[in-house]
Amino acid sequence: MTPFEELVHRSLEIHKKKREDYTTNPDSNPYENFTRANELISWFPPEYKSFASHIGTKLARLGSLLQSNKTPNNESLDDSFLDLVTYCGLMYGFYKSDKRK
Repeated sequence: MTPFEELVHRSLEIHKKKREDYTTNPDSNPYENFTRANELISWFPPEYKSFASHIGTKLARLGSLLQSNKTPNNESLDDSFLDLVTYCGLMYGFYKSDKRK
């Protein structure tokens, strides 16, 4: 196997594991986390959409894992909650520094 083929193979394996964490049923709707995140993102003005995107995908992941009571393949649930705190904190910092308000 060439280095490129190894890279593609590894990438596919990681993708499959992460897809299981981010969707309640990866075979029927592999894009579920994006659909959920897009709904949340639509609530925000353009300058906040990047923050909302990160927050939305973490919430979608938590929703998927908590709803199905699955054990995560990758980062722990604690890590996802901490990521949410961080993303919300960053969004708050951006909001406080926004000179247009």
